[in-house]
Amino acid sequence: MTKKERQKKYRAEHKEYFKECRKKYYLKNKEKMGRDKRKLVLKNNFGITEEQFNEMLKSQDNRCGICNNLFRSHKPFNPNVDHNHATNKIRGLLCGQCNRSIGLLRDDPAIIKNAIKWITERK
Repeated sequence: MTKKERQKKYRAEHKEYFKECRKKYYLKNKEKMGRDKRKLVLKNNFGITEEQFNEMLKSQDNRCGICNNLFRSHKPFNPNVDHNHATNKIRGLLCGQCNRSIGLLRDDPAIIKNAIKWITERK
């Protein structure tokens, strides 16, 4: 039996022990893991640092760029980086609801104008 096969067998026989170890590690490190994950997402998805993100938060007075609601630490009110999908240019920070809304309207100004017209005419 190879070393890899022995390890696999041992892990299968001690599944609960390893599950408990992972749980303890996660609980001990979840705050740090969350910060590290956020840094990675900001860098990989948007090409910005956490400092640049925090500067955007400060410049927007910790508020959504569309609805002006204060950002909070829970969904759907946590800050989302809004960007142009064609050019990847960052437009600013939006709450989750506003970010999804313009995404569902395909970031198309004509569709958004039609939606505004639709809503205002049918009050």
